[in-house]
Amino acid sequence: MNGDNMMIGANAVMIKDAPFGSVQGGAYEMSRSGTEGGRRLSVLFTSAIDFNSNSSLGISAKVMSQAKASEEAGHDVYISKDYGLETRIERPSSGEVVASHVRKTAGDRRSKYAFLSNWSLANGVEAVVIRFDHLDNVFCSFSKQLRSNGVVLAVEFPTFPFEMERDARHKRLLESRKYLSYVVHRAYAWLESLRAKHAPRYFDYAITYLDDDTIWGVPNITYDNGIDLGAIPLRKAGAPCEAVRLLAVAKFSPHHGVDRLIRGLAEYKGARPVLLTLVGVGAENPSLEKLVSELKLEDFIVFAGAATGSKLDAFFDDADVAVGSLGLHRIGISLGSTMKSREYCARGIPFIYSFPEKGFNGDEEFTLLLPSNDDPIPIDKVVAFANRTATDPETGSKMRAFAEKQFDWKVQMDKVLKVLEAEVTDKRGKKG
Repeated sequence: MNGDNMMIGANAVMIKDAPFGSVQGGAYEMSRSGTEGGRRLSVLFTSAIDFNSNSSLGISAKVMSQAKASEEAGHDVYISKDYGLETRIERPSSGEVVASHVRKTAGDRRSKYAFLSNWSLANGVEAVVIRFDHLDNVFCSFSKQLRSNGVVLAVEFPTFPFEMERDARHKRLLESRKYLSYVVHRAYAWLESLRAKHAPRYFDYAITYLDDDTIWGVPNITYDNGIDLGAIPLRKAGAPCEAVRLLAVAKFSPHHGVDRLIRGLAEYKGARPVLLTLVGVGAENPSLEKLVSELKLEDFIVFAGAATGSKLDAFFDDADVAVGSLGLHRIGISLGSTMKSREYCARGIPFIYSFPEKGFNGDEEFTLLLPSNDDPIPIDKVVAFANRTATDPETGSKMRAFAEKQFDWKVQMDKVLKVLEAEVTDKRGKKG
């Protein structure tokens, strides 16, 4: 199948891509499941995440959980998932592929979004939720086609504001002497800042964990990061160990602040040994490995690579304390809502972090809130925390109950879908 074609449904009907602004409804209709049978809202979730990439496992799991929770609430839900150059539209729970499209190159975003908009319009999609990627010409064309045909468009911002995080990536390009790439990225950022001033032209709602009324002048739907409790097992704490075993799981970046923890371990003089396992691979790994070598901590710190499923579960079972983000201040974040903290809570493993976290007060018996700065982490406090939480055999079950009440995706997505459903209902009424 070449990049100009797409395959639809079990019958493998092949049709040529329609450009933005046109819809080839007849062929698309063969894969339509319909919105009858009591379903309230037909919604498509989409993102730029590559579901084949190990480095995006946490993010892809989040998007899948959002879609599944929405489907379980009775909505007619689809999710678009990228697998390399292929984009598939699937049912979240069953995994049924109802349409697919293959791009010629990784940079060919235009054909991908033309495929998504054309399919959405032909199949009665009423709302699209897209994870923020770029506010560029491709997105604007995608938005124009959907909104001009009555589709409600909501953009989820996983981080906001995001400029400091973006600027840090650009700085790394300069440090790597990738000058042309740096200039191109800075130009795109400048153009994006201009479009942001006119954001209400491009989408109906923003979705963030912030309490702001608007984002870029667009109405903001406030929610909190959730978790799929059914996919996260409760930790089976292993036998007591002489050492305190710390575990950090992330696609490591500077804002995770793991360097603070490593430098804290270098300064630690306590009697009880402390071991750190790092699970995950990210841009920061080479710097962290270099720091460990310079401080001669190889006997105390393990880089375990990426892990999922039972292998990841085993890491949690063998740990005493998990490590949340310790450097969000580096990217200008004053209030966090991280998936990491919520997963740790659901697994029932006490954790440390260093910033105001939505959903936690900072004084829970199973959390340790540390200073939000670049100083080395005081490991003696972490050891005392580990000793204290280990005395309560109910810590894990208490944390699980807390997570069930606060962070279930069904609770969080209901906040979003109620707003989108009301907007769609209003549009239906105006049409009538």
